[in-house]
Amino acid sequence: MSRPENLPSKLTETSIPSLPIGDRRYDVPDHQISNLYMTVYPSGKKSWVYRYRADGKSKRFRIGDGSIKPPTARNKAKKIAGEIANGIDPNAEKERERQDRVRSREGTLSSFLENRYGPWVTVERKTGRETVQSIKGSFPNLLHKPMDEITSWEIENWRKEKHKLRRSPSTTNRQIAALKACLSKAVEWDVIDKNPLHGLKLSLVDRSPIPRIIDDEDEKRLRSALRARDKEMRRQRTAANEWRNQRHYELLPNYGAYVDHLEPMVLLALNTGMRRGEIFQLRWVNVSNKKVIVRGKTAKSSQTRTIPLNREAQTIFKQWNSNSMWVFPGSGGLPLTTIKRSWGGIKTVAGFPTLRFHDLRHTFATRVLQKGSDIKTVSALLGHADISTTAKYLHATDESKRKAVELL
Repeated sequence: MSRPENLPSKLTETSIPSLPIGDRRYDVPDHQISNLYMTVYPSGKKSWVYRYRADGKSKRFRIGDGSIKPPTARNKAKKIAGEIANGIDPNAEKERERQDRVRSREGTLSSFLENRYGPWVTVERKTGRETVQSIKGSFPNLLHKPMDEITSWEIENWRKEKHKLRRSPSTTNRQIAALKACLSKAVEWDVIDKNPLHGLKLSLVDRSPIPRIIDDEDEKRLRSALRARDKEMRRQRTAANEWRNQRHYELLPNYGAYVDHLEPMVLLALNTGMRRGEIFQLRWVNVSNKKVIVRGKTAKSSQTRTIPLNREAQTIFKQWNSNSMWVFPGSGGLPLTTIKRSWGGIKTVAGFPTLRFHDLRHTFATRVLQKGSDIKTVSALLGHADISTTAKYLHATDESKRKAVELL
């Protein structure tokens, strides 16, 4: 059935409820006001609609649902006809009012992060949650300010103060880029008219820095610190169980090959070059005797890659048992998300407090190159989307060659 037959000739309070439901939408013209219609939908819903033309196109403006009484709908239709005669597009005006309401409700940075950008970015970006926290933590003074009132001058002053405090340009660039991306989405979603930071340039940084690596002596110190930590934690566990045994308390379980996650994570980073986040997200199903698979959804490049395991890495996986789907589980059945405290302690004990966990990845890449591997293979092992990213590790190998020649 398309448009029903035998429809009433007049739209009245009595005839409107009896309008039949068709298998598709149809319109019933009002007998008093031209271009005013009652639209009946297959769902049974009814709406008063005014038809008109604007910008050479046929358009429909919804006046209200079928519960509006005919005289009220006709008065509204007359008003709309007057606006159209004066060059006002009622739909465009309605959209402007909607945008004004959105901007009033979500126009501040804090509100936009909470209601729109935060929910979106945490789903669409792997580091979405960290991005939101970065914006909130980096720009607390802007949170309750309308986004279209944020100025480049404010951010320039913010950046200057951060650099005075010895914050690196790379760090401030990441924070500013996160804020700019957020504001760009606000423009795309019609919350603000333009990005107030559109013309703001990021700080110049060295695009080819020599990566920090640890040499053989540094690695010995790091491994020694890890072993000493292991020994001390086992001593404390033994002492605790002696105390508990004397009081007939339940004993704490004995440690396995490792006292906790720190040592196997550090050694795996040195032997596989995996990023910290990739290690956090590693599942046992992706580990075999000879290789580990880093899935695209956990990799920075979003590309799945396979990393062969050397003998030490194989031994680590054999000795480490987490009793979880995650190789390194956290709490609540979720993967581990931070090792800030334990890593901070061990690198300080080892004697290089500024060492980053990511520098273990640099060390892996440099050593593989030093052993004679070609740059394409190293790029594949690291999961770099662009081989130029891998090229920075050639600096370190060139330095090692220079030192080798000077020994002659």
